Amino acid sequence: MKIHKFAMLFPVMSREAIEELANDIREKGQLQPITTYKGEIVDGRNRYEAMRIILGWPEDKLWTIEFDGNESDVVARLDSLNSRRRHMSAQQRACSAVLRMALSKDLPDVPKINRENAARLFGVSDGYIGQAHSIHSSYPDLFQEVFRGDRKLGEAYQWMLSKRKSESVQPAQSPEPPPDNEPVGGVVGDVDTMPPETPIEDPPERQELTGTDRPEPQEEEAPPPRGFSRTIRCLFEADPIRIRIEVHSNDYDVAFCPICGEELEADDCHEEVDD
Repeated sequence: MKIHKFAMLFPVMSREAIEELANDIREKGQLQPITTYKGEIVDGRNRYEAMRIILGWPEDKLWTIEFDGNESDVVARLDSLNSRRRHMSAQQRACSAVLRMALSKDLPDVPKINRENAARLFGVSDGYIGQAHSIHSSYPDLFQEVFRGDRKLGEAYQWMLSKRKSESVQPAQSPEPPPDNEPVGGVVGDVDTMPPETPIEDPPERQELTGTDRPEPQEEEAPPPRGFSRTIRCLFEADPIRIRIEVHSNDYDVAFCPICGEELEADDCHEEVDD
């Protein structure tokens, strides 16, 4: 049985989780059906893998139901069923939100959602979705690592920013040597190609500055402090992380959490922790 492209909006459970699901199905039976659309699985991909691959059940023994409706109805059902699945982390839900928004652009019949609606539907912050969207646009393979849960979203986002910064710095190019047929100096045939000598002028007499003529030494102003560090805890991570805030012109730059992407001073999903 094939997997429908709509089912790709959500990640597959880990192998350990699928094995636990298979053990549960072995003991209690299949309690939820597998939903198909035009013969392809749109909901229940993990149950299918648990029963077919791990338990070895034949397809005719599986409980399946065919969805009656159009593509728009299928996506609406998936939105309500899968947007807040318990096995998905916040970063995986942010990736699903990005794929869901892209699906609205590719298929005209699918209900369109913007980032604000996607954040509300999938239960993640707008900043999380913004980070996932940037990674998806620039590094699809890295996006898939986050989507599978193999890499943290904040870590992947910081790597992307560092990569962009390094790529924007171009090495200085050395001047190209002159062509072989373009002489720099010397004699070509009977023609002297050496440039004319420039007369060297005698340097002006050096005047000693003494007394009032000597300028007073100026004291250099100490540079302003460049920043400071705070230790904060993000609700998306159990361990505290250290955040550095830069200072320019006595105004603090807006600091964003590398875990969830939210402003540290503009929400209540962070708390300051004593070192």
